[in-house]
Amino acid sequence: MPVRQSAGKGEPYGQASVCGATKGGAFRVTATALPGVPSFSVRGLAERSAPETRDRVRSGVTSSGWQWPMCSVLVDVTPLGEGGRAAGAAGASALDLAIACTVLTAAGQLSGPWLAGALMVGELGLDGAVRVPRDLPGAVGAIVAPGAVTVLVPAAGMNEASLAGARAIGVRSLHEMADVLAGHRHHPAGCAHCCHGAAPHEPCAPSVLCSACREKRRVL
Repeated sequence: MPVRQSAGKGEPYGQASVCGATKGGAFRVTATALPGVPSFSVRGLAERSAPETRDRVRSGVTSSGWQWPMCSVLVDVTPLGEGGRAAGAAGASALDLAIACTVLTAAGQLSGPWLAGALMVGELGLDGAVRVPRDLPGAVGAIVAPGAVTVLVPAAGMNEASLAGARAIGVRSLHEMADVLAGHRHHPAGCAHCCHGAAPHEPCAPSVLCSACREKRRVL
């Protein structure tokens, strides 16, 4: 599903989607920013985890230097695949990163095309740090599918993500997440697509592989 925005970057009202996961399954996270009284609602999470999620995401966004959208923000968390279950309270924090990125994109503070094809798992700290959620390997395993290119995960959980068979890009903060999505940070100093020691090459993003990554994928 492509990312959709009502206008270009900077437009405060739009919609954005990305895929995330908890240990219980994979989910589509969709944020919509609409004119109206400022509010922030998250549907599809267990009732007891929704307030904590809202607090972490709002604080993480503002602590990272972004402006919280002064409009009506609605986030829908829906299961992917047939027979998917609603997100439970256990491990729901793994969706924080996806929620924050879609909110910022829907509100025009991140570029919509950056999210195209992205998969992400991570808990957001009140200071904007990306933390390892409960059962990271389980969450990554739930979202990795045939043809998946990369999963963006907390930098501290790279080894755990690898156990689930994923090719991962590690990020330490919400700012690093934005840099990676824009293709600015992980090349050429250490491309997570190509593993350690890769030769310098042009940037790529989760949905658009560089030549070195395309070649490696053909070999695999």
